[in-house]
Amino acid sequence: MRVILRLAIAFSLLAATACGGSSGGDSFSGTVGENGQKLVIMSPADNSVFLPGQTISFVVETENFSLAVPLDRRTSTEEAKHHIDPNEADIEELAEAAEAAGLIEGDEAADEEMAMMEESEHSSEDGHSHDESSTHGHAVEGHYHVYLDGAQDTDAHVTEWANDFEYALPNEISAGNHSLRFELRDNEHVKVGAETIYFFSVDAN
Repeated sequence: MRVILRLAIAFSLLAATACGGSSGGDSFSGTVGENGQKLVIMSPADNSVFLPGQTISFVVETENFSLAVPLDRRTSTEEAKHHIDPNEADIEELAEAAEAAGLIEGDEAADEEMAMMEESEHSSEDGHSHDESSTHGHAVEGHYHVYLDGAQDTDAHVTEWANDFEYALPNEISAGNHSLRFELRDNEHVKVGAETIYFFSVDAN
């Protein structure tokens, strides 16, 4: 009997070791979509401590879901990028490519399009419409919304479609425990039914 008990304890310890701690990517707190869609936060580690106003650098990965620019963000400038590598071209070259492709007309339109391109790839409250009454459980492409604490649906949030991005905590955020909820959305901002919650704390001292 003692031998069996010792074996059981040893097996439990081995299993606990294999599971690892709460570092990024090792733990998952959230909901998986109907078709296995899932967003995993690789870094930073869960339960990290930050300061008010601090910028958190996130790295995320998705399973059974591809990240893409939302339909309402796909401007003619985005199409123009396919004509010239933006890493090797300046703003003027991109404007010329857009005009040559018939995507924009004249200097005024080009200036407007290029100004849009210079903006950050993600933004906070962006004014797009949301259909919160339905769920697109079969979506395999889209982006994600990030909500602080109890915020949801059309409340203030960040819209992102990159695997790495930075989230700036509010300067007035209170000390204590907080969370960020990552919701997968389809290309038209409809919920996919998959979300991940990142827990952290704020030290105001």
